[in-house]
Amino acid sequence: MEHTTHFRLGNHTDIGQVRRQNEDYMGYFDTPNGHLFVVCDGMGGHLGGSVASQMAVKSVRDFLQKQLYINPYQALREAIELANMNIFNYAQANAEVRGMGTTIVALLLQKELAYYAHVGDSRIYFLRNNQLKRLTKDHSVVQDMIDRGLITEEEAENHPRRNELRRALGTNPNNFIVDVCEEPILLYANDIFLLCSDGLTSLVSEKEIAQILQTKADVQAKAMLLVDKANYYGGYDNITVQVIELSDKLPQNVIIRANSLSKTDPEIYITPVPNPTITGNDTNPTFEKAKEPLSMSSLYSEPQETKKKIDSIPKPKREKIEYISPSNIDYYKIAIWIIGIVAGIWLAYYVWENSLKKVKFSNLWQNSTTADSTARKTEQKNDTSTNRVWKYITQHSKEAREIDRQYKKAKEGYKNLKEKVDKLRNAINDIIELKGFKRGKQQIDSLLEENQVVSYIYKGREDLEKVAKKYNIDVKKILEANNLVSDRALEVGKDTLFIPLEIEKK
Repeated sequence: MEHTTHFRLGNHTDIGQVRRQNEDYMGYFDTPNGHLFVVCDGMGGHLGGSVASQMAVKSVRDFLQKQLYINPYQALREAIELANMNIFNYAQANAEVRGMGTTIVALLLQKELAYYAHVGDSRIYFLRNNQLKRLTKDHSVVQDMIDRGLITEEEAENHPRRNELRRALGTNPNNFIVDVCEEPILLYANDIFLLCSDGLTSLVSEKEIAQILQTKADVQAKAMLLVDKANYYGGYDNITVQVIELSDKLPQNVIIRANSLSKTDPEIYITPVPNPTITGNDTNPTFEKAKEPLSMSSLYSEPQETKKKIDSIPKPKREKIEYISPSNIDYYKIAIWIIGIVAGIWLAYYVWENSLKKVKFSNLWQNSTTADSTARKTEQKNDTSTNRVWKYITQHSKEAREIDRQYKKAKEGYKNLKEKVDKLRNAINDIIELKGFKRGKQQIDSLLEENQVVSYIYKGREDLEKVAKKYNIDVKKILEANNLVSDRALEVGKDTLFIPLEIEKK
């Protein structure tokens, strides 16, 4: 297949069915660095969103028109970073637009190669051989949740946080990041690029987008049909699309089927309602009311033919989605259903208690009595053999019980004997302790004869060193007086120590 840089361009933007102002902005520019296509989705209120989107398009255009850059990746990144800085600085200097921002998708065609970059949730799609591929990943909260496996693609479509962005132009330049393609796309004839804002992708599925891009209609008809499809499904946001179809048949001087707004400005855009546009220099722009929107007859050489092609394309039906809210719930029907269910349960219980239960248990009783009578008959038949065995077992079991009784009696006697031995051992220990007490008393008497006196009784509740210090006596003397080697021999709380104190002789 032959490489080509010839293309047709179709573009369209619409305010939608709900918004009062179109804050989207788009442009096509023939620059020294290639053919540049840009789509922006502004945000930030009545004036801020449209200002931000227009500033972004103009900043990127001016950057790439100044000179030829060797590195297309770096050129796209620096162009969008410059746009972000211009928007951020302008918003800081003007309170009426503070907080404004915009998304951006940019496509650059250089001969047979295509480069792209983006920030936000506007998207670029690529169609080749009837296979549609999304080239960009949304910088949004729901996309992060999808990447982490918290929700599915289907759940993200109706998620309450689907409009929250992680990145946008108009934020602090120190934290600003641009996603640029890792490698260029090699172009072939019949390749199609689609640049669009989320006003399209939030309502029209990728399957329907692929179907429209695959039709044999004119490229401008495809762009308009995409916008019509979003409006058909509600048009909750501004809708902007650019469709670029590669061709090896058309000469390059007729690739654009629309008139420029001026001879000096190659920008192509359609504004459906009056919109503020930026004039003046980049650093200090002024605002003026935009021109009235251009009619379709002034933009296309064959408007009637294009309209016929659009009308001839069948519009696929979309299933109607019914949303349940407190306002459309029939509480009367719900109450009737609940009463009916309760009545049915009560009726079933009543029937069970008064008829089925009695019948069931009467049958069970009859069956049980029949079984008992049959068992008794069987027992009577086997009575002779059973009685013989039972008499033998009974006779020998009496002997076994007698042996067990004698064993228990001997065991009880041994237990009593053991208790008596334990009492005797305790009595012997008491006698031994009493002898120790007598020896201690003899030592006390000897101390008294040497003009010493026992004035303190130690019961193990204090540290022995503290007691010695309190009475100004050496610990060794206390230990010698009590016939002890060290204070470790004390049994805390049980032993009583005698503290010898010296007194003056009269």
